[in-house]
Amino acid sequence: MTDVIATKPGVGRERSESLDAARFVAAIGIVWLHTYIDDFDPRLADAGRYSVPLFAMTAVYLQSRSQRWKPEGVFSRFATGRFRRLYLPFLFWTLVYYLSAKLKRMLISHQPLRY
Repeated sequence: MTDVIATKPGVGRERSESLDAARFVAAIGIVWLHTYIDDFDPRLADAGRYSVPLFAMTAVYLQSRSQRWKPEGVFSRFATGRFRRLYLPFLFWTLVYYLSAKLKRMLISHQPLRY
């Protein structure tokens, strides 16, 4: 029995159902990490700790497979696109949160803004 299926006819890329299942389980673990309340059973608090390393490993694996499929692809172009798509919005919203927290502190506690 095989767990590999083709994504599109004639493309030559294959998709692993096992990898998809592992990523789904890791996604559940991520949700567990962010939502679990320790008051219920503290021993279960670390049940989702496997998920972050699993996501990192699958990301590296899929990136290396992508480089094999498209050897002419330039990694710097990929990294630049990923930076624009992920890190610029992350940095923007981090700045928005930081400034709103400082403004809230100034308005509510009347303390001066410190940087």
